[in-house]
Amino acid sequence: MHDEQQLEALMRITGCEQALDSFTPRDKAPTHYLARLSEALTVLTERFGVSPDLPTIQLLCEMESNEPYKLCAFIQSLVTSRNPLMIAMAWRVIGGSRIRSVHMQFDDRESFSLAVTAQRNGGDVEKYVSQDVNDKRLLHQMVLTSSSGKPTAFGFLGLCNFP
Repeated sequence: MHDEQQLEALMRITGCEQALDSFTPRDKAPTHYLARLSEALTVLTERFGVSPDLPTIQLLCEMESNEPYKLCAFIQSLVTSRNPLMIAMAWRVIGGSRIRSVHMQFDDRESFSLAVTAQRNGGDVEKYVSQDVNDKRLLHQMVLTSSSGKPTAFGFLGLCNFP
């Protein structure tokens, strides 16, 4: 099976078929989302180097049986954001980076900014910034709660219905 077909199958399994079916022209949807994935892979490789935990089609297919909810959260991030940097951020958080801060600024008819900082295992702080107002939809996937009365983040949630 080609990468486009595998990605399409993963999108359907994780409940993201609407992103495929509403895309115009429909037959270009898998290629479009594969290009988004490729752009995110480029960002991840430039920032963190080559590693076996990059979201390749092969790894995503493996996640279907091993970590379906992480797969779902990532595929939903892939179809939600057009920004490869924010897709990379979602992958890093799903893979274990901890969200340290989220800042959103909105000025009506002027500007928008979403800034997320994350950190993995006490390493360097990772900064992700977007000016695309559509990236606010990523906030719906972030699991923010409180612990001992203080806010904390658990990561990304995939809203999937698995059989």
